[in-house]
Parts: sequence; structure tokens; C-alpha cells
Amino acid sequence: NNPLFCTQDVSRIVVDANQIGDWVDYYISNEKEMILYGFETMNDYDEDNVADWNDNANDITKITIKDGVTSIGNFAFKNCIHLKSFHIPQFVTSFERSIFEGCYNLRMLTVDNKNNHFQTLDNILLNKNGNHLIYFPPSIQHQHYIVPSSVEVFEENAFTYASMKSIS
Repeated sequence: NNPLFCTQDVSRIVVDANQIGDWVDYYISNEKEMILYGFETMNDYDEDNVADWNDNANDITKITIKDGVTSIGNFAFKNCIHLKSFHIPQFVTSFERSIFEGCYNLRMLTVDNKNNHFQTLDNILLNKNGNHLIYFPPSIQHQHYIVPSSVEVFEENAFTYASMKSIS
């Protein structure tokens, strides 16, 4: 574990600091916010190799990714069941599969306006061109969802846990 020194916001006390990539670290604050910081790519995870914070996943309510982190790994935020919103900063360029698996309460996705790779439309995550639907949050309630005409590809697991009766 690397020590973490807070120079700007002394009201946040660090509970844990851990490395999750060659140049990416995270900590979970007392407010149950997970903050990822560093440079480049975070690790991938899977069913057998779960993230370090998996034991705390039920407690995490907010995730902040600082500028410098460019790629989010497979199953990164699996089972963060109390996560309600997620903001994608300017420099994130890629997501691996199933990053929000088990995030049943996620309802608000936002993307920095300067991000050249992603956008949201009604809280639904699309690539910047709007032709790949990447993720439909499970807590968005639609009886019938009409896919934007620009969408040509549905990414793997884009509608996992989505609660709707039909898609057209």
C-alpha cells in the first residue's frame, strides 16, 4: 500500500489506498466514495479474479475517476449495488466488458463534454459517433425503448439487467 497525502481537501480521510494497475491506484473515503487516480489503464477482473474492493462493493455509493486514467478494466465495478451515478471524464478512451455488472441502482451516466470517445443520451452510454450502444443502466424504467436510429451495434451485455418489455 502506498501512503496517500491529501493536499486539497482535508475533510476527506483515506480509508485505503491500493494499486489497481501499473500506474493506477484507488482509495475509498469515509464517505464511501471510491476515487481512481493515476495514469493509463487499470487492471482487468473476471469471475475468479475479483477487484480488491469487492468486499466493500456494497458500501460504495460514488465513483470518481481522476484525469489521467484512460481505460477501465473488465468487471471493474462489479456488484457496487449502491452506485447511483457515474461520470466519465475527458481522458477515458475505453471500457472493457461488464464494468457495471451488478450495479442495479445505477441510473445516471454522464460524460465530460470534452471526451472524444463517449457520449450519453438520456443516461444511456453510446460511443461518440452514436452508432454503438454500450450500456443501458438497469434502473432506468422503460416499458418500451426506441433505439436511436444512429445505433448499428449493441455492445456485449449492453442491456444486462435492464427492465423493459420491448426494444425497437
